[in-house]
Amino acid sequence: MCELDYTDYDFEPFEFEGRRFQKTRKPRKCDLCGRAITPGEMTLVQASKSDGDFSSERVCKQCGDIAEDFFKEHSFFTNLSAVDHYIDECVERSREERDAAAVRKWAKAQRAISRRHVPLGGTS
Repeated sequence: MCELDYTDYDFEPFEFEGRRFQKTRKPRKCDLCGRAITPGEMTLVQASKSDGDFSSERVCKQCGDIAEDFFKEHSFFTNLSAVDHYIDECVERSREERDAAAVRKWAKAQRAISRRHVPLGGTS
């Protein structure tokens, strides 16, 4: 497993953070890959408060599964929309550490997110 050094990042820890899978009631857009989420589709919703600011994010089920796996394996939590940045870093660190299994696992996650990625202004 890659050893990410989170002390390099300038962010405030969450005052609280909660995530849960739930069905969406109205059309949305995934905050990670950007694809359209239709009513009735399962999504991962995160609510958090950091530095006095409340935030809420929603990602599609596929991106949510990847994020949850990453958080569990790395004992680290961040905003859902930023998890792809940390996966990128994990792949690079795993290459440096010559951890082929981690490179395969997280590079596959990178590809899964980018295959569904919708350019700004696009539709899925």
